[in-house]
Amino acid sequence: MRDLVFVKDRKECDRGVQLADGRIVVITPIGSSEILVRYDEPINVYKGVVYDQEDFENTALDIQEWQVLTLNGLIANHLAHDVYCYDEFYIGWDSDMKDLFGEEKNIEFDVLVDYIKKKHGIMVSQRGLAHNYLAWCRDEKSGYRDEKNGVHIFSPCGCNPLSFRISTLVDGLDWQDTYTC
Repeated sequence: MRDLVFVKDRKECDRGVQLADGRIVVITPIGSSEILVRYDEPINVYKGVVYDQEDFENTALDIQEWQVLTLNGLIANHLAHDVYCYDEFYIGWDSDMKDLFGEEKNIEFDVLVDYIKKKHGIMVSQRGLAHNYLAWCRDEKSGYRDEKNGVHIFSPCGCNPLSFRISTLVDGLDWQDTYTC
């Protein structure tokens, strides 16, 4: 058995699961890639423990109870939900850009910047959107760190529909860099 790690504020962890009582189970600490608890591991949120397989096998529970006693089970039963230390906004071809630009993928970046500002109240740079769009056209995934506006823009590779996931910058998150791959 090992201890679950709890925090009170989503900004105290990179990724977590918030329980109905407000506590947050830390999945990944800020600045670390270490996963403290997997979504499918048996847990006890009242005792604050993650069970080892042999400890859990000695616990008298039927399969229905076991499914609820995982983070996956809590989320599926609407007793918890995922949280992140950053705010994130999604702009996708399927949900937003098709209405703005029609079937052709000729993006007008100034129009998209204005749309994001109106819809989400945040500024992004045309340069960041163009960086990711060009990478997408080359079938590369990409990220753009926009220090001036305090956001990071991520786009998947060109095998996926064009999209921009915009997250607020958080110190210590190594994936919030500018890159293509």
